[in-house]
Amino acid sequence: MVDVHILYQSTWSRNVNDIFNSLIKSRRFWASIASVAVVVFKDRLPLTEEQITMLVMTVGAWIVGESLRSSQATERLP
Repeated sequence: MVDVHILYQSTWSRNVNDIFNSLIKSRRFWASIASVAVVVFKDRLPLTEEQITMLVMTVGAWIVGESLRSSQATERLP
């Protein structure tokens, strides 16, 4: 029973590490972090509310488009 638990824990740790590594390498993740940073620091940036809104909407649209493209590519695999 202990061996199964250790095996499960080891597999779970590898899966979490794989997810974390792919997240760190993701352009969508970093684009969303940058968008959040722009919103958080909007008072310190020389941008108008409209410019910030357009920037965040553009990044959001790009993220959705990339996600759709990725999911369509995955569906085509046999």
